[in-house]
Amino acid sequence: MKNIFKLTLLYVSLIFLMGCPGPGPDPDPPPPPPTGGGGNNPPTTSCSDAAINLIFPLDGEECQEGEIEDGKISTPFRWNAQGGASVTGLTILNLTDNVDVPTDGLTIASNVAVPLEFGKEYQWQVVGSCNNTTVSSTPRTFTTQGPPNNNVAPYPAVIEIINNANRQATIEWTVDDEDNEELTFQVFLDKDPDPSTLISNNITSPSGDTNRLTRSFDSGGTYYVKIVAEDTAGNRSTSIESFVVL
Repeated sequence: MKNIFKLTLLYVSLIFLMGCPGPGPDPDPPPPPPTGGGGNNPPTTSCSDAAINLIFPLDGEECQEGEIEDGKISTPFRWNAQGGASVTGLTILNLTDNVDVPTDGLTIASNVAVPLEFGKEYQWQVVGSCNNTTVSSTPRTFTTQGPPNNNVAPYPAVIEIINNANRQATIEWTVDDEDNEELTFQVFLDKDPDPSTLISNNITSPSGDTNRLTRSFDSGGTYYVKIVAEDTAGNRSTSIESFVVL
Protein backbone atom coordinates (compact mmCIF):
# COMPACT_ATOMS: atom_id res chain seq x y z
CA MET A 1 0.00 0.00 0.00
CA LYS A 2 2.82 2.32 0.85
CA ASN A 3 4.52 1.59 -2.48
CA ILE A 4 1.35 2.37 -4.39
CA PHE A 5 1.13 5.79 -2.63
CA LYS A 6 4.74 6.66 -3.55
CA LEU A 7 4.19 5.80 -7.23
CA THR A 8 1.05 7.92 -7.32
CA LEU A 9 2.87 10.95 -5.77
CA LEU A 10 5.74 10.59 -8.29
CA TYR A 11 3.31 10.44 -11.22
CA VAL A 12 1.50 13.66 -10.09
CA SER A 13 4.81 15.50 -9.63
CA LEU A 14 5.90 14.63 -13.19
CA ILE A 15 2.60 15.89 -14.60
CA PHE A 16 2.99 19.20 -12.69
CA LEU A 17 6.54 19.75 -13.95
CA MET A 18 5.56 19.06 -17.56
CA GLY A 19 2.61 21.50 -17.47
CA CYS A 20 4.56 24.43 -15.93
CA PRO A 21 7.55 25.27 -18.20
CA GLY A 22 10.09 27.80 -17.02
CA PRO A 23 10.34 31.40 -18.41
CA GLY A 24 11.59 31.76 -22.07
CA PRO A 25 14.36 34.08 -23.40
CA ASP A 26 14.05 37.85 -23.00
CA PRO A 27 12.28 39.64 -25.94
CA ASP A 28 14.31 41.88 -28.31
CA PRO A 29 14.81 45.43 -26.95
CA PRO A 30 12.98 48.29 -28.81
CA PRO A 31 15.05 50.22 -31.42
CA PRO A 32 16.60 53.52 -30.25
CA PRO A 33 14.91 56.78 -31.35
CA PRO A 34 16.38 58.49 -34.48
CA THR A 35 19.24 60.96 -33.98
CA GLY A 36 18.01 64.43 -33.20
CA GLY A 37 14.42 63.25 -32.96
CA GLY A 38 12.20 62.12 -30.18
CA GLY A 39 8.56 61.44 -29.82
CA ASN A 40 6.82 62.82 -32.93
CA ASN A 41 9.67 65.19 -33.98
CA PRO A 42 11.28 64.40 -37.39
CA PRO A 43 15.04 63.80 -37.56
CA THR A 44 17.17 66.86 -38.28
CA THR A 45 19.58 67.29 -41.25
CA SER A 46 23.22 68.23 -40.73
CA CYS A 47 24.09 71.54 -42.43
CA SER A 48 27.84 71.28 -42.03
CA ASP A 49 28.27 70.96 -45.83
CA ALA A 50 25.50 73.39 -46.82
CA ALA A 51 26.71 75.81 -49.52
CA ILE A 52 25.63 77.66 -52.67
CA ASN A 53 28.15 77.69 -55.51
CA LEU A 54 27.94 80.27 -58.33
CA ILE A 55 28.65 78.89 -61.83
CA PHE A 56 27.87 81.60 -64.40
CA PRO A 57 28.53 84.48 -65.19
CA LEU A 58 32.22 84.01 -64.51
CA ASP A 59 33.78 86.20 -61.85
CA GLY A 60 35.50 89.37 -63.13
CA GLU A 61 34.85 88.66 -66.83
CA GLU A 62 32.66 90.05 -69.60
CA CYS A 63 29.54 87.96 -70.15
CA GLN A 64 29.14 87.13 -73.85
CA GLU A 65 25.95 85.08 -73.48
CA GLY A 66 22.33 86.19 -73.61
CA GLU A 67 19.54 87.11 -76.01
CA ILE A 68 18.77 90.72 -76.92
CA GLU A 69 15.22 91.65 -75.92
CA ASP A 70 13.67 95.13 -75.88
CA GLY A 71 17.00 96.95 -75.85
CA LYS A 72 18.49 94.83 -73.05
CA ILE A 73 20.44 91.59 -72.88
CA SER A 74 18.75 88.66 -71.15
CA THR A 75 21.67 87.38 -69.07
CA PRO A 76 21.69 83.76 -67.79
CA PHE A 77 22.56 83.01 -64.16
CA ARG A 78 23.51 79.49 -63.05
CA TRP A 79 24.42 78.00 -59.65
CA ASN A 80 24.03 74.86 -57.53
CA ALA A 81 23.13 74.22 -53.89
CA GLN A 82 24.57 71.41 -51.79
CA GLY A 83 24.42 69.91 -48.30
CA GLY A 84 20.72 70.51 -47.76
CA ALA A 85 20.76 74.21 -48.68
CA SER A 86 17.56 75.59 -50.20
CA VAL A 87 17.78 78.70 -52.42
CA THR A 88 15.44 81.52 -51.49
CA GLY A 89 16.63 84.56 -53.46
CA LEU A 90 18.90 86.15 -56.06
CA THR A 91 20.32 89.66 -55.61
CA ILE A 92 21.88 91.69 -58.45
CA LEU A 93 23.45 95.13 -58.03
CA ASN A 94 24.27 97.46 -60.92
CA LEU A 95 27.66 98.70 -59.72
CA THR A 96 28.00 101.22 -62.56
CA ASP A 97 24.86 103.12 -61.56
CA ASN A 98 24.67 101.84 -57.93
CA VAL A 99 21.10 100.56 -58.25
CA ASP A 100 19.50 97.20 -57.43
CA VAL A 101 18.13 95.10 -60.28
CA PRO A 102 14.54 93.94 -59.57
CA THR A 103 14.32 90.17 -59.21
CA ASP A 104 10.86 89.92 -57.60
CA GLY A 105 8.60 87.43 -59.28
CA LEU A 106 11.45 85.34 -60.70
CA THR A 107 11.22 81.59 -60.34
CA ILE A 108 14.34 80.89 -58.30
CA ALA A 109 15.80 77.69 -59.73
CA SER A 110 19.35 76.70 -60.63
CA ASN A 111 19.08 78.59 -63.93
CA VAL A 112 17.34 81.92 -64.54
CA ALA A 113 17.69 84.75 -67.08
CA VAL A 114 17.46 88.42 -66.08
CA PRO A 115 17.34 91.40 -68.51
CA LEU A 116 20.31 93.72 -67.91
CA GLU A 117 21.68 96.86 -69.54
CA PHE A 118 24.54 96.75 -72.02
CA GLY A 119 28.09 97.65 -70.99
CA LYS A 120 27.50 97.76 -67.21
CA GLU A 121 29.31 96.16 -64.27
CA TYR A 122 27.19 94.00 -61.96
CA GLN A 123 27.57 92.12 -58.68
CA TRP A 124 25.39 89.10 -57.91
CA GLN A 125 24.79 86.72 -55.00
CA VAL A 126 22.44 83.82 -54.24
CA VAL A 127 21.01 83.37 -50.73
CA GLY A 128 19.27 80.42 -49.09
CA SER A 129 18.86 78.53 -45.83
CA CYS A 130 19.36 75.17 -44.12
CA ASN A 131 17.45 74.32 -40.93
CA ASN A 132 16.61 78.02 -40.47
CA THR A 133 20.27 78.96 -40.83
CA THR A 134 21.16 81.47 -43.57
CA VAL A 135 23.39 80.18 -46.37
CA SER A 136 24.87 82.65 -48.88
CA SER A 137 27.16 82.34 -51.86
CA THR A 138 30.30 84.42 -52.24
CA PRO A 139 29.44 87.60 -54.23
CA ARG A 140 30.78 87.79 -57.79
CA THR A 141 31.13 90.59 -60.33
CA PHE A 142 30.93 90.63 -64.12
CA THR A 143 30.38 93.04 -67.01
CA THR A 144 27.74 92.81 -69.72
CA GLN A 145 28.81 93.17 -73.32
CA GLY A 146 28.52 96.50 -75.12
CA PRO A 147 25.53 97.41 -77.30
CA PRO A 148 25.41 95.65 -80.67
CA ASN A 149 26.44 97.57 -83.78
CA ASN A 150 23.95 96.57 -86.44
CA ASN A 151 24.75 99.58 -88.60
CA VAL A 152 26.13 98.61 -92.02
CA ALA A 153 28.31 100.59 -94.41
CA PRO A 154 26.69 102.33 -97.37
CA TYR A 155 26.91 100.67 -100.77
CA PRO A 156 29.68 101.87 -103.12
CA ALA A 157 28.65 104.83 -105.23
CA VAL A 158 27.27 104.28 -108.71
CA ILE A 159 29.22 106.87 -110.77
CA GLU A 160 28.30 108.25 -114.19
CA ILE A 161 30.05 110.96 -116.26
CA ILE A 162 27.64 113.21 -118.18
CA ASN A 163 27.96 116.34 -120.37
CA ASN A 164 31.53 115.43 -121.20
CA ALA A 165 32.59 117.99 -123.81
CA ASN A 166 34.94 120.93 -124.32
CA ARG A 167 37.15 119.82 -121.45
CA GLN A 168 34.31 119.96 -119.02
CA ALA A 169 32.42 117.11 -117.42
CA THR A 170 29.77 116.54 -114.78
CA ILE A 171 30.29 113.75 -112.26
CA GLU A 172 27.02 112.21 -111.10
CA TRP A 173 26.68 109.56 -108.37
CA THR A 174 24.12 107.81 -106.21
CA VAL A 175 24.67 105.87 -102.99
CA ASP A 176 22.15 103.61 -101.21
CA ASP A 177 22.34 102.89 -97.49
CA GLU A 178 20.33 100.13 -95.78
CA ASP A 179 20.05 102.23 -92.64
CA ASN A 180 18.63 105.19 -94.65
CA GLU A 181 21.02 107.62 -93.00
CA GLU A 182 22.34 111.01 -94.03
CA LEU A 183 25.54 110.47 -96.03
CA THR A 184 28.65 112.61 -96.40
CA PHE A 185 30.86 112.42 -99.50
CA GLN A 186 34.50 113.07 -100.29
CA VAL A 187 35.39 113.44 -103.97
CA PHE A 188 38.94 112.85 -105.26
CA LEU A 189 39.97 113.53 -108.87
CA ASP A 190 43.23 113.31 -110.84
CA LYS A 191 45.03 111.13 -113.41
CA ASP A 192 46.23 108.54 -110.87
CA PRO A 193 44.28 105.23 -110.87
CA ASP A 194 43.79 105.76 -107.13
CA PRO A 195 43.21 109.53 -107.06
CA SER A 196 44.32 111.45 -103.97
CA THR A 197 43.49 115.06 -104.94
CA LEU A 198 40.51 116.12 -102.85
CA ILE A 199 38.15 118.41 -104.77
CA SER A 200 35.15 118.34 -102.41
CA ASN A 201 34.43 117.13 -98.90
CA ASN A 202 31.29 119.01 -97.89
CA ILE A 203 28.58 117.29 -99.92
CA THR A 204 25.81 115.65 -97.89
CA SER A 205 22.57 114.02 -98.96
CA PRO A 206 20.13 111.32 -97.86
CA SER A 207 20.51 107.73 -98.99
CA GLY A 208 19.45 107.21 -102.60
CA ASP A 209 19.69 110.86 -103.69
CA THR A 210 21.57 111.80 -106.88
CA ASN A 211 24.54 114.12 -106.48
CA ARG A 212 26.35 116.14 -109.18
CA LEU A 213 29.64 117.98 -109.42
CA THR A 214 30.89 119.79 -112.57
CA ARG A 215 34.59 120.29 -113.26
CA SER A 216 36.67 121.98 -115.93
CA PHE A 217 39.97 120.47 -117.07
CA ASP A 218 43.14 122.14 -118.40
CA SER A 219 44.05 119.20 -120.57
CA GLY A 220 42.48 116.11 -122.01
CA GLY A 221 43.31 112.52 -121.21
CA THR A 222 42.19 109.80 -118.82
CA TYR A 223 41.05 110.87 -115.37
CA TYR A 224 39.93 108.94 -112.32
CA VAL A 225 37.30 110.01 -109.83
CA LYS A 226 36.93 108.44 -106.39
CA ILE A 227 33.80 108.81 -104.24
CA VAL A 228 34.05 107.98 -100.51
CA ALA A 229 30.64 107.73 -98.83
CA GLU A 230 30.37 107.84 -95.02
CA ASP A 231 27.30 107.29 -92.82
CA THR A 232 26.57 108.76 -89.38
CA ALA A 233 28.18 105.74 -87.66
CA GLY A 234 31.48 106.30 -89.47
CA ASN A 235 31.09 103.36 -91.86
CA ARG A 236 32.60 104.03 -95.29
CA SER A 237 32.49 102.73 -98.85
CA THR A 238 34.68 103.66 -101.82
CA SER A 239 34.08 103.61 -105.55
CA ILE A 240 36.45 104.62 -108.42
CA GLU A 241 35.50 105.35 -112.02
CA SER A 242 37.67 106.41 -115.00
CA PHE A 243 36.71 108.62 -117.92
CA VAL A 244 38.35 110.42 -120.83
CA VAL A 245 38.24 114.18 -121.08
CA LEU A 246 37.63 115.29 -124.65
